[in-house]
Amino acid sequence: MTEEKSTRLWIVEDNLSFALEMEIFATDLGYEVLGMTSKAEDALEQIPAHEPDLIIMDINLEGEMNGLELAEKLEPTGIPILFITVHDRPDYFELAKTTNWAGYLVKPFDKLSLQAAIEMALRSPHSAGKEEDLEENILRPDCLLIKAQGVYHRVLFSNIDFIQSEGNYCTLFTKERKYAIKISLRQLLEGLPKDQFCQIHKSHAVQLSRIDAIDSVAAEVVIGSHRLPLGKGFRDSLIRRFKVLK
Repeated sequence: MTEEKSTRLWIVEDNLSFALEMEIFATDLGYEVLGMTSKAEDALEQIPAHEPDLIIMDINLEGEMNGLELAEKLEPTGIPILFITVHDRPDYFELAKTTNWAGYLVKPFDKLSLQAAIEMALRSPHSAGKEEDLEENILRPDCLLIKAQGVYHRVLFSNIDFIQSEGNYCTLFTKERKYAIKISLRQLLEGLPKDQFCQIHKSHAVQLSRIDAIDSVAAEVVIGSHRLPLGKGFRDSLIRRFKVLK
């Protein structure tokens, strides 16, 4: 049996400690790191000769050329680029889309988030701006990695207050913001921890630890300033999740 060829990466990052951390992450995940460069000029000289499957590149490189300018010069190679940056700037994002970009990952991130971003980048290297579907969002043991407009957002299950669905779309509400993904509520709940989440209505599910009150008279569940509908068929199963003191 022929051994499957590992994915070959090239890292362009001028922060040495972060570059080494990414190399360790990538190696642990089974990828082959062909090389690392800190300067755009060196990367431009070396990358075409090695032909990696994916370039992981910091946008904010020191020197005469930044990552976006380097990406423009590497465009003829057709090698997809996963951009990384500490800045969630719309102008950087728009400029990145004009290159061989395959995604945009905001620092800091962990090993699983990097793996998910690499997998998505290789699956569809030049479709980061298209409408997302279920396959473009990855479930992990403790989080969802949601791809929105080409930017990967790591959403911890513990940060989700509740979920609202409409057709085949779900909106995840957290304290900071909300995220829309193309997936049915049933499919999403199948992947979420059953000890943390409970469906309360045909179009709503909540994280149990976020519930402030259950109003059985008004048939509502209260989470902060939100009053969510409590369906008659879901009331008893929700109550059973708690120890009720009378």
